[in-house]
Order: sequence, then C-alpha cells, then structure tokens
Amino acid sequence: VLDILNIDTTEVLSAASTKWNFMNLKPGLVGGHCISVDPYYLVQRALQAGYKPELTLTARKVNNSMGYYVADQVIKEMESVGCLLKQSKVLILGFSFKANSSDIRNTKVIDIYTTLTDSNISVEIYDPLVDRSKVRSQYNVELITRHQLLLKTYDVIILAVKHRFFEEINLRSYLNKKGFVYSLQNNELMSSNDLEASHE
Repeated sequence: VLDILNIDTTEVLSAASTKWNFMNLKPGLVGGHCISVDPYYLVQRALQAGYKPELTLTARKVNNSMGYYVADQVIKEMESVGCLLKQSKVLILGFSFKANSSDIRNTKVIDIYTTLTDSNISVEIYDPLVDRSKVRSQYNVELITRHQLLLKTYDVIILAVKHRFFEEINLRSYLNKKGFVYSLQNNELMSSNDLEASHE
C-alpha cells in the first residue's frame, strides 16, 4: 500500500518511533522455520473449529510474496535506467533467512533469485556465513566465493540480508558506473553516485 501511495517507509517508521512504546520493526523477508511455518498450525486448528483467520492468512500471503515483489521492483528500476535485462548482472548479498545467521531454512532470497533468473538476468549470490554445499544441495544454487566477488562488478546489488559483514564492504567498488543498490531493510535505492557521495 505504501508503495502504491508513494509513501516512504523509513519516514513512516521514523515518525512512529516518536511514540514511546513503538516497536521499530524494519521491512525485510520473512523466512525461517518459525514465523513462516508455525502460523499454519493455528490456521488449521481455527479452520477445524469453523473459523477462518483472515488476518493470519493475509499476513502469510503478503510475507510469502515479498521475494517476488522485491525482484519485480528491481526489474522495473533496471528497465527505467535503461538496463538490458539479458545483458545485466545482479549480485544478491545474503542467502540466510535472517541477519548474522547461517540458517537457510525457508529463505525467501531464493524467490528473488528465481524471479530474476526467469527474466534471463544473470544473478550471483554471495553469503560468507552459510554453508555453500547445503545451498547447492537444497536449492540447486551455486554461491560465489569472496575471491570470485573481488573479480567482478555488477549492474545491480541487492542487499537482501543485513549481515554485519556486509557493512564493511564498499559496495561502490562492485557496482558499474550507472548501477544501483537495492536495500530491503531500508526499502531504498542507492545509485552509484549516492554511494560515492556517502564515502566522501
């Protein structure tokens, strides 16, 4: 809804944070084995009792679609800046389902990856915290290594999981001149020039 109304999510959260008891939860992907799975136990029990828990079902529907939504937003931005999708290279930073964790259960990053690759975009994923062999066997995706990362630049970088490790990376050095960064946590786009200015 905020996107349709052109309302800045970070501004809403900043305003809401002036309330003393506000819990400042940031946007992002909801994966893992708890929030993405456990609500369905409650849903099933409620249905057995003759009640349809619309709010719970809607929340799960929205959260389950977020990976696809992010990919669609990135594709729209790529097209608006003149990127040719079949010639573009995208880097996704992070594959685990939450920050500073190696847990890849039910990660929604895979939805971003598959949506982009289905559009014939070349996509690579880098996450130094996860077990690359587990990602390969469970998701059929080959993560790149730090050495491979150092040799490349990209048209788009998607900061999918906010590992502390990524805060130490100069994203500008991995971005092509007209490229941009999409940050899920801040729900924002940063151009190559924006990143350069932030490091001055």
